[in-house]
Amino acid sequence: ARSLESRADLLRAGRLAKVGRVNATHLSETWEDRVHRVADGIVTRNLDTIEAARGMIAQNGEHVAQLAANVAQQATEIDDTFELGNTSFIALQSSNRVGEV
Repeated sequence: ARSLESRADLLRAGRLAKVGRVNATHLSETWEDRVHRVADGIVTRNLDTIEAARGMIAQNGEHVAQLAANVAQQATEIDDTFELGNTSFIALQSSNRVGEV
């Protein structure tokens, strides 16, 4: 009777071990899949963030180029105004009317 009990215990232990292996494999595959999905999500978010940053950098570059063009235009206008004033002053000076103005 003892050997039958021992044999039944061994069979039961074998079944439990098999179920344990199946569960462990399933758990391992589930976690592996979850880790891959999380990693893919992180990589995708990082790529999206990098792409958005590139867009912002390009837009900032366009703004800087526009500001540089504005500064160049203003510098030209200042030079033109100075030249006009200088020419007018020279004309007044040469006609001896500087003191009358």
